[in-house]
Amino acid sequence: MKIRLIRHATLQIEYNGLEILVDPMFAPRHAFGSLTIGPSASRNPMNDLPCAISELDHPDLTILTHTHFDHFDKEAALSNIRHSPAICQPADAPLLEACNFENIIPMANESVSFRGITFYRTIATHGHSILSKVMGKGSGYVLKSTNDPCVYITGDTIWNRQVAATIEQHKPQVILANCGAARFNIGAPITMTAGDLLQIRAVSPGSLIIAVHMESINHCRLGRNRLMKELENAGMSHDVVAPADGQELPWSSGDA
Repeated sequence: MKIRLIRHATLQIEYNGLEILVDPMFAPRHAFGSLTIGPSASRNPMNDLPCAISELDHPDLTILTHTHFDHFDKEAALSNIRHSPAICQPADAPLLEACNFENIIPMANESVSFRGITFYRTIATHGHSILSKVMGKGSGYVLKSTNDPCVYITGDTIWNRQVAATIEQHKPQVILANCGAARFNIGAPITMTAGDLLQIRAVSPGSLIIAVHMESINHCRLGRNRLMKELENAGMSHDVVAPADGQELPWSSGDA
């Protein structure tokens, strides 16, 4: 297994011999407006892709956690990924149909098997209280195969009972956590904070946590260095990595 962070939540995962693309955002730097006003304002994304789109747009499978612009954008919709199978939550299937995706696999709560991999969809709660309703439905996914470790892609969620239950049920060896403590000008964070990762570490002490979803979209206030510093101060930074854009993380059986 290999995991490569492309940018933000876009991931390239080699799993059970397949190339899986997660949450493709292919837009160039500054293609979108700011998500905040004031000192934190900036056009988005704040950085370019670390590679050519041609390195990304021929996956064996695409996984979409949800279709906010920072997880699925026009450039991705118009790319060659529409010729490959795509797993999504049912609410997003009509959009993929409108984008002429040729093989859409909408997942409710049941498991789906695809070429030796079993996928489980989980609930991603994209914020606290009423803000989670405003942000709409989101998903995470658990991947299992006989050849690779169990992987949990959290999607855009905060720490809650559903995340804890997913970890308890599936016991993932690798957890891809969408961090950044994303926050608008008002309201609490809508993605994971350092404190949320401490909660994950407490219930999953043996897993490798890969923190992504940082330093690309301007409402993500928590950067890699500060995240790792906060975890180090709590004595809980072991087996946590916050990869740079474009960085590949190969897996070995001794990693977790």
